[in-house]
Amino acid sequence: MKSYVMPAVAIVFMCVLVSSIVWGLLTIVWEIKARNPTPDQTPTRFTAEAIPRLNGGPASIITDHQTGKQYLWVCTSTPVEIKPTKPVKAER
Repeated sequence: MKSYVMPAVAIVFMCVLVSSIVWGLLTIVWEIKARNPTPDQTPTRFTAEAIPRLNGGPASIITDHQTGKQYLWVCTSTPVEIKPTKPVKAER
């Protein structure tokens, strides 16, 4: 009976050892990939936010994250750049 226990303990120990080494290597690979994203993981340049309109029809505010500009897209019209207004100071 004793001859079966020691090999079983050795096999379990080796499985735990190998699995922990594999887990450590996978963690290192995941960290490297997280720090160096592939092109399909990089943030998109443009995002669109739908805005409601009273008279219906699609409308969106498109943000260009590379330049920081925003455009208003309404139905089939060409995009028009949204010019930011000057901030209004609150009076005391």
